[in-house]
Amino acid sequence: MRRLALCGTLLLTAMLALPAVAADTYKFQWNTDDSLSWRDPGHALKLRSDNATGITVIKTDPEPLWGLQQGDVIVAVDNHPVQHVSELLTRLHASKPAAVELHLRRGGTPLVLAVAAADYASIVEPDPPKPPTPPTPPTPPTPPAPPIPPSGG
Repeated sequence: MRRLALCGTLLLTAMLALPAVAADTYKFQWNTDDSLSWRDPGHALKLRSDNATGITVIKTDPEPLWGLQQGDVIVAVDNHPVQHVSELLTRLHASKPAAVELHLRRGGTPLVLAVAAADYASIVEPDPPKPPTPPTPPTPPTPPAPPIPPSGG
C-alpha cells in the first residue's frame, strides 16, 4: 500500500511539473469538419463552423493572430466560399506554398486579410510522403548468338 501511495505521489508530481516545462514546446491539433483547435508554441487558434454564418474565430492567442480576431467570421479563401472548417483546411492545403486572402466579416463589415503560407502551414495537414520509386526490373540476359554453320568449300 505504501508503494502504491509513493507511485501515485511521484506520478502526480510529474504531471504537475510537465506543463511548466512543456507549455511552449508542443504542437497540438484537433479538428473535425466543423471545428479546429490548434496550438503551437506561442500561438493558439480555435475555429467553429456553422452552416448559417460561416467559420467563426472562437479564440486567437495572441490576438490578433495573422490578423484574425475573436468573433471574425471567415467566409471565403481566395474568393472561394467556405462554410466548414474542413473546406477551409482543404483550400489552404491547395494553396500551399502561396499566401492566401481570407475574406471575412468583422462586426458586419467585410474585410480581406492576406495570410502568408508560413503562417498557416502548420495548421494544414502535410502532404503524404511520396511512395518510393519502384526498382528498375533487371534486364533479361541476351541469348547467345546461334552458331554459324561451317562453310563447305
